[in-house]
Amino acid sequence: MAGIQTLGLGSENKLSMDTVNKLKDVEFNATVKPIDKNIEKLSSQKGGLSSLSTLLETLKESTSSLKDELVYQERTAYISSDSIDVKLDKGVLPQSFSLEVEELAQENVINSNVFASRTEHITNGNEGTLKISIGDQSSTLTVKSDATLEDLMQQINDSSLPVSAKILNTGNSQYKLILSGENSGAENNISIEETNLITNLNDEVNIVQKATDSKISFNGIGISRSSNKITDLIYGVTINLSEETTSPVKVTIAEDSNSLISYVQSFVDGYNEFVKNFDELTKYDDATKESGIFQGNNDIRAVKREINKVILQLDKNNNSLVEFGITLNSSGKLEFNTADFTKKFEEDPSAVQTFFQGIESESKGRSVHIGGVFYNLDKSLESFVGSSGLLTNLKTGFDKQETRLNKEREKAVELLDRRYNRLAEQFAQQDTIINQITQQFSSLQMQIDYATAKN
Repeated sequence: MAGIQTLGLGSENKLSMDTVNKLKDVEFNATVKPIDKNIEKLSSQKGGLSSLSTLLETLKESTSSLKDELVYQERTAYISSDSIDVKLDKGVLPQSFSLEVEELAQENVINSNVFASRTEHITNGNEGTLKISIGDQSSTLTVKSDATLEDLMQQINDSSLPVSAKILNTGNSQYKLILSGENSGAENNISIEETNLITNLNDEVNIVQKATDSKISFNGIGISRSSNKITDLIYGVTINLSEETTSPVKVTIAEDSNSLISYVQSFVDGYNEFVKNFDELTKYDDATKESGIFQGNNDIRAVKREINKVILQLDKNNNSLVEFGITLNSSGKLEFNTADFTKKFEEDPSAVQTFFQGIESESKGRSVHIGGVFYNLDKSLESFVGSSGLLTNLKTGFDKQETRLNKEREKAVELLDRRYNRLAEQFAQQDTIINQITQQFSSLQMQIDYATAKN
């Protein structure tokens, strides 16, 4: 409105900018303010919808896990001694067995004669050879006539054989070359052939430890293996031997409910957080007349109704979540009794899996999924927060509505600005005319006053 800053001077401020702004404010409140209120309400609804969607997505993470086959394949091993350790693959058949460790598998260890230093020569003054054989591998090293103990150690370590060499200071400036096989088992004993060397690695008296197999008794049956790590005795079970035993070790492999309990607890916590948020968004207080932003919204209310419908369902045997320690209390929150669940799981783990996950069946030549409270609940949640779910579509609708309202507001403000800019210009023109008339009248009045005074 440049150029009309002096508006009102001619009309004694009856046609002032203050009048224009007051008129504009009245129309702004009547046309733009309602749009602003709608935008503010929509923003709150979008925030609430985002919160609900996030909570339902978190809840779906739990239901997706609880409908997954893998969570029911967890196993644990109960072992009566620390002499062995057992690692289990998922889905291993629950079973019990006894194991007695009679001998541990060992690697071959050989030491040399004693030398006065690490750099003492190890030949008889002539070039020599050292042939090392392990299983079906062998290598012949050529040893220089002036080679030292350190030189021989390095040559052995540089070879591709599964053997390592190191120099050990046994005290009082006595040094020995120690050869150790990398693999245990009787087939991995080291064979040495020397020429022109004074190490005597091929002397049996220098054998510190022979390579041997492990020997165990499995359910009373004698078994030997080349390693202390046994992977081929029971499918999916790895047994690590750490020490010999004096009596059989009892091992029991059973279904493991710990992961399942954790997922169920996450589901219960996620559901309760959702209900807390949902109730706040859909509440109505008779005393204060205050309501949540989704109070009366049937689309939103249908979400909780559908979830509860699945949670409270009964299977064909009239089983419900109550039988598995999950109950809905008077305040609409879930409670999880882990003791009741554990008891049910220990009695019949397959019944827990069937009720939670459901089963696959054949019908008219095609696979059909039957039952499963968390399978069905996961499908319901997908219908809410999936790519074409109810809340996803609501968000899309809110986004479009927000865009429309912003454009509507922008258009209304632009229209107001044009209208009141034009009105201010009209006021300015009229103010100028009034000012001119006032000045003319003042001049005429002065003439009249002058003439009257003269007479």
